[in-house]
Amino acid sequence: MRIFSKKAFKFDHPAGQEPAVIVKSHSFADVPDWVTESAMFKLASSVGEVSVFETKQDEKAAEAEATEGRGSRGKKKENEGGKTDVKESPQETAETESEIQ
Repeated sequence: MRIFSKKAFKFDHPAGQEPAVIVKSHSFADVPDWVTESAMFKLASSVGEVSVFETKQDEKAAEAEATEGRGSRGKKKENEGGKTDVKESPQETAETESEIQ
């Protein structure tokens, strides 16, 4: 079974018959089917911290959603006219202000 985890988790076997499975934060992992029966998995999935993916298509859609919006980090903003303004760095702002004076 393939899962995506937003946080790092340790899933213990419900009967203690197999070693625990540890997954890393913000990553996909192949885990045994018994993981869905662990108390930690039930809790994590109930609050949306872990998701199960049945197909590669589902996985690719989740990857695209996870990476969406990471590129610009808020440096661009739209002004009233619908055009995109780029924020200047503090150094560029200082240079512009000194040119005005």
